[in-house]
Amino acid sequence: MNYKTKISDSEILKHLLKFYLLTDFFSLLDFIFGGSFKHFHAVENISGTLFIAPIFETLLVQFPLIAGLSKLRLKPLFIILITGIIFALLHIFDGGIERVIWLFYPLTMMTWCFYFFYTRCNWIIAFFSTAIVHTVYNLTALYCQTIY
Repeated sequence: MNYKTKISDSEILKHLLKFYLLTDFFSLLDFIFGGSFKHFHAVENISGTLFIAPIFETLLVQFPLIAGLSKLRLKPLFIILITGIIFALLHIFDGGIERVIWLFYPLTMMTWCFYFFYTRCNWIIAFFSTAIVHTVYNLTALYCQTIY
C-alpha cells in the first residue's frame, strides 16, 4: 500500500489501540458517573448505534470537515478541536448539553484518530479505523447500559 508517510502497519495498530483505549476509558467513566447513556435503551438502538452511526457520522461529519479544514492549512490542533466541537454539538439533539459535554472527549479522540490516519495514510484507512473505534466505543456503552 502507498502511504503518504513512512509508518509501519504495527505502528498504525499501536496508535489505533491507544485511540481505542482512551475513548473506551471515557465510555466507562461515563457509565460510572451516569452520563450521557443513562437513559439509553440498548435493544431499541442497537443497529443505529453499532452500524449506522459510526459509518455515517464518519463519512458525513469527520471526513468533509477534516478534508476541508486541512485544505485551509490550519494547524492540526485547530482542525481536530473544530471538528470535535462540531461533532459533539451534533449530539445535542439526542440528550442536550449534558450529552455534548460527556461526549466531547471521546468524539474528539475519534476525530484525532481520523485526522491521524487521514494525514499519514489515506481516507479509506482513516474511515475504517475511526468507524471501528466508534463502533467499539458504542458497543462498550451498550454493554455498560445492559449491566446498569
